Amino acid sequence: MSKLQKEPLSNKRIIQATLDILDSYGAAGLSMRRLGTTLNVEAASLYHHVPNKEALIQQIIDDVSIKAVVDEATVLPWTQTFQAFATNFRNILKAHPGVVPLVAIHSVSEETGAKLAVPLIAAMEKTKASPEEVLFIIQSIAVFVIGHALAEVGNWPERPTAPPEYYNQWFEVGLTALINGFKQKYE
Repeated sequence: MSKLQKEPLSNKRIIQATLDILDSYGAAGLSMRRLGTTLNVEAASLYHHVPNKEALIQQIIDDVSIKAVVDEATVLPWTQTFQAFATNFRNILKAHPGVVPLVAIHSVSEETGAKLAVPLIAAMEKTKASPEEVLFIIQSIAVFVIGHALAEVGNWPERPTAPPEYYNQWFEVGLTALINGFKQKYE
């Protein structure tokens, strides 16, 4: 491809460029104009692929969040399944700190939510928790992870002042307490 030719605009390129902007400038730094400049296209060209900024944000939230899905084929005790989900989700959010505030204030789509929940629901089948309680447990752990991630990434792109070990220990203590509390109640 010559320098004069542009790489075709695609949803994949838009998502990656959006993540790059969020990781560099934080949520406040995302605009369709900046995204167009990053992709070397007019901002109006983006609307052929995504209807508006809110739809783009939803795609980003779903794209990042879906990576936290635990493998349903892996048979683990429910406590380990939830530990794996929480750890995966935290690591994904840490990899994209500019996305964290967006995840905190926007829900995943129903489709993504179902994909995230199915293996977690299956893991809890043999507990005393009702289906409604299982959903509350899933939401409680997700909210803990998101809240912790907000504290950990700080006011991105400004770096947090505490060392990573502090956040690692805090996460482990909090998650263990949360899971052990649910275990005590529902096993």
